[in-house]
Amino acid sequence: MTVTEQTIRAQLQQILDDWYEDFLAKGGARIRKLLDKQTEQIVLGLLGFRAEYNGKWQLDVTNGRSHNSFVGKYLHENAKRAVGKWLEKYLHEPIAVVPNEEALASARKEYERTFRRALLEGAQTKAQEHATKALEAVVGTSLRELGQLLAPAGARAQDARDRLVDGDECVVDEEDD
Repeated sequence: MTVTEQTIRAQLQQILDDWYEDFLAKGGARIRKLLDKQTEQIVLGLLGFRAEYNGKWQLDVTNGRSHNSFVGKYLHENAKRAVGKWLEKYLHEPIAVVPNEEALASARKEYERTFRRALLEGAQTKAQEHATKALEAVVGTSLRELGQLLAPAGARAQDARDRLVDGDECVVDEEDD
């Protein structure tokens, strides 16, 4: 290595050393500040808080995450203990529950809605069974076999099967084959 190369290398090393010292002096403070801020967010997150857009912190209760934090676990355990004490105190006494007219009307309405839904589902199931049997009697083959006859057109065959099951008119255009 020549003297010039050694000099250039030494100068480059000095420039890098100066830059590194300057970076530590100026950038180090920024990095420490950033790390301090991140530490605050991490610690508050572990405690169960989250930062809001307005810069304030609130207890994070979304999606059941509150039980995964220190504060959430603390609140959960205390609430559990309080409910347990209340149950111990009042459980031995019979609880008189007398439904009011509004509750009875709501229950009646829900019963009727559920009944109608079950009736409709049962009727749909029976209608589909009868339609399938009728179609098989007319065509002389099962729907599955019929679907296989229509299969060459791929997606069109599935569409045709869907239309047959739904009761729509099914027209197979032979020009598409």
